[in-house]
Amino acid sequence: LREVNFTGANLRGVNFSGASLSGADLSGADLREVNFTGANLRNTNITGATFCNTKTPWGIDDSGC
Repeated sequence: LREVNFTGANLRGVNFSGASLSGADLSGADLREVNFTGANLRNTNITGATFCNTKTPWGIDDSGC
């Protein structure tokens, strides 16, 4: 999924564990309850994305709850 464009997408609950999302655009996406455990998010644009109970490589992100 490298460089995929998910701008503004509803990705709530998607399991991206172990996925390579390098260079992807997730700006403005609904990322609530998404699992990014072990995912490669290098150079991924997450500007304006909504996080709530989101499992990220840096831990659980509840910043958008």
